[in-house]
Amino acid sequence: MENKTLDIESSNRETIMLLKSRTKRLIIYIGMMIVINFLMSILIKNGEARHLTGESATTEEIKTATLSTLLFGITILGFLIGSIVSFIPYKELKYREKYLYFSLISIIGIHFLAFILEIRNLILF
Repeated sequence: MENKTLDIESSNRETIMLLKSRTKRLIIYIGMMIVINFLMSILIKNGEARHLTGESATTEEIKTATLSTLLFGITILGFLIGSIVSFIPYKELKYREKYLYFSLISIIGIHFLAFILEIRNLILF
């Protein structure tokens, strides 16, 4: 009985260490995706954008909105999705041990979806 408990604890420690090393790589990948998505959005010819008041938006305003969406909007959405996905059982880890990892995976997924949509816009327009 005691041996099984030690095996489970060492297995959990190994899994946590693996998640921490993957977390560092995921943060680097997210940074790369932000840069790539921002550069892709600059390459796409912007159509006419309007404010809620009906005034035309300038190119600088569009770039600022794009950058803030890539940095903050997608990140917040990824952490919200990660908080829900973390409830799924995964290798007997606690919620707080899974939360950051699943949130980063969600952020990469959203950035990848944005990248695919930008590629589509480059091809079609």
